[in-house]
Amino acid sequence: MFQQANAINREAVYGILCHSTRGSEKKAGTASGFMIAPGVLATVAHILYSEKDELHDLVEVIRDPDVSLNMESATPVAIDPIRDLALIRIENPRNTKSMKLTRNIVASGTSCGSLGFPLSSVTFHEDHLNVNLTERFQGGFVSAFVEEYTDNELHEWYETDSMMYSGSSGCPVFTPDGIVFGMQAATLIGEDETDGEANRLSIARLVPSTDIIKMMQSIGIRV
Repeated sequence: MFQQANAINREAVYGILCHSTRGSEKKAGTASGFMIAPGVLATVAHILYSEKDELHDLVEVIRDPDVSLNMESATPVAIDPIRDLALIRIENPRNTKSMKLTRNIVASGTSCGSLGFPLSSVTFHEDHLNVNLTERFQGGFVSAFVEEYTDNELHEWYETDSMMYSGSSGCPVFTPDGIVFGMQAATLIGEDETDGEANRLSIARLVPSTDIIKMMQSIGIRV
């Protein structure tokens, strides 16, 4: 069902590595992202930070089909920590294939899939980093489109019914025709115990594509 969409979309999916060095201390984090305009990627804001208010020194990216090649350097151009949304730019990208984003709200019950590099890992060595990236597809259904106030501002989110792999932040989420309607940003997990049995709830939360489009327009990218 999603085979053709995967084959097309993987051309615009990226693994993202952010890292910093402070004396002898090294920090790194990984996420996924996807190209939405030539040289511009959408990803989660939280991956860009080494500390609460301090950005990582370096951002490097690698396109899904190019995982065996050297990573490309990127620079943040727009960050919204509240929406957990960021845009980063590759100055001279090897490839400019981009994903299609919808301006419409996707209905509950719609089948959806995501593609990216969850469960990735970073290994520190004396003079370099090794990044383990494996492409993974995840499927599910749109369960809700919700609104909530954060810092006195009303924000919208999609929720899906599937438990996402750890580290799925930044994965594009799309319908069977390959059109992106959201980006994986967080998983809501609640645990409670009734009569000695633990009930676990897991809901994936997505930043809507409409928010991504608004951010693109705010920095002058035509959509």
